[in-house]
Amino acid sequence: MASPSLPASTAGSAAAPTTITVVAAGLLGALGSALHVASVIVLPGLTHLDAARHPVVLIANVLGAIAFTFLAITLPATPTLDRLPRWALYLTAAGCCAVAGLMWVHVTRIPHLLGWLTEAQARQAVDQPTLYSFLISLPKQLLLLAGLIGLAVAGWRHRLISRGACVLLILAGLVSAFLEPPWPGAVLTGLALAWTARSARPASHTTV
Repeated sequence: MASPSLPASTAGSAAAPTTITVVAAGLLGALGSALHVASVIVLPGLTHLDAARHPVVLIANVLGAIAFTFLAITLPATPTLDRLPRWALYLTAAGCCAVAGLMWVHVTRIPHLLGWLTEAQARQAVDQPTLYSFLISLPKQLLLLAGLIGLAVAGWRHRLISRGACVLLILAGLVSAFLEPPWPGAVLTGLALAWTARSARPASHTTV
């Protein structure tokens, strides 16, 4: 006797990331990024090397890197987002991957590199933008600008996500594009993507 099998759509959705996965990853990414921003405010007396090696800074960037890696993987594969433009989802996912990479660099490479510099040299390297810092941040800036605003425009025009999520997506895209450090934009991006996933209308949803 043959065992009953699930329909293809049901089996596929069971293996696909759920809305709660994207929401949780977005909130975790926003939390880690906000923790890094807060550390800059509450730890003003530390040297650049000590700040880069501070446990709060390291934990914040590890959390952010993990969260944005999950966002990069799950965004294009989440069924509730399947009505949004695929190109915008993939660009946003690539931008999340770039953010995760930048945060991971601040966990692994930056503390090591600053250890070779004097405090004056470290201050100059951190506070003055260089061509190298511009180039490694450029993918994040371009990808999130195009991807997030693409999601916002499509979501607004076709009422696929809430209007508040659309506004936050645009704000996140602009902040990510015009601020070279990843953390301020990452706070908004994580919140915006969590809100987008929470409010998205799946393909089966119809409006009157």
